[in-house]
Amino acid sequence: MNPEDLVAERRQIGAAELICLRDGAVSFGADLFPALTSAELQAALPSDEAEWRITLPVNVFLWRDRGRTVLFDTGCGSAMGASGGLLPHALAQLGVRPEAVDAVVLTHMHPDHSSGLTDRTTGRPLFPAATLHVARSELSYWFDDEAMAGAAPREQALYFQESRAQVAPYLSTAHRFQPGAEVLPGLQALAAPGHTPGHTAFRLGDVLITGDLFHAPALQLARPEAWVRFDVDGPIGIDSRRRLLALARRVGLTLAGMHMEGGFQDPPSDAA
Repeated sequence: MNPEDLVAERRQIGAAELICLRDGAVSFGADLFPALTSAELQAALPSDEAEWRITLPVNVFLWRDRGRTVLFDTGCGSAMGASGGLLPHALAQLGVRPEAVDAVVLTHMHPDHSSGLTDRTTGRPLFPAATLHVARSELSYWFDDEAMAGAAPREQALYFQESRAQVAPYLSTAHRFQPGAEVLPGLQALAAPGHTPGHTAFRLGDVLITGDLFHAPALQLARPEAWVRFDVDGPIGIDSRRRLLALARRVGLTLAGMHMEGGFQDPPSDAA
């Protein structure tokens, strides 16, 4: 990814601005969608590879409003190698210093969303003045020792231990919110469980920040039943995707997704 192309689309929301920033990209094979065959995936999302693959952007959103600077998620940090961790460069392109970020709002605590919070070597918070906002149920799950004990060793390290280390410097002042809460003035949390237990979408004016409801929008907007192998509970995630997609269509919300090209997309009128 060209480090000069890290600032993607922008959206005005009243006097505020929501900006999509590129943190990097991740690539997956057909096993990303366990319920679909390679032929179905090739038909929906043509791939030039010998075996079907898809490369997804990793987006972070910056919200500027009335002197406040807020990040939605923080990207990969160094957790996923050289394919991610470009958020500091994107912020620098906008002239935003890490110390100027007032709040970080997490959609969930997977490593491509929360591993840009803290320096993995020193344990130093990368946004020292920021208050962390995260769903109470999300924190509870990743800090559940029993749930961690039931996970495979790789998942224990990459998900449970990594997410705990990333949020640790912020916990003393963190805001643990419930679904439906006004997290910040003008920002409403909407429950979107399934991908993770506390996965959350956010309504900001006429925009719905969808987190990981859509990994491949070209596929899942038409087929919301297409779940991904990282979902903690696929059927619940399907219900969340359908419910919030219906909300977006009903009230005319633009979708802002962490894996959407450009960041923003209007839902199709004939979505399921």
